[in-house]
Amino acid sequence: MRHPPFDSEAGREPLLAMLNELPGVDIPAERLRGRPRIPLSVLADPDALARLIGVLDRIVDETQPSAMVGAIGADDASPLAGDDE
Repeated sequence: MRHPPFDSEAGREPLLAMLNELPGVDIPAERLRGRPRIPLSVLADPDALARLIGVLDRIVDETQPSAMVGAIGADDASPLAGDDE
């Protein structure tokens, strides 16, 4: 992950713990730098799927993309708006 707070191993450790709470998931700490693998069979359990979605929601809610900060609404002029003059 490239955006705070998940751009450091310390920021990803809580996610690892949450994912490892899912039945059938055992992601080693070494995978903090890569992409964790979760067996699809785990997602057949509706409770496990809901918990995974909760982890993903947390990632979305807490991610702070540095490139986007201040970009929205920074310029009210739109090149697609056209001129009425």
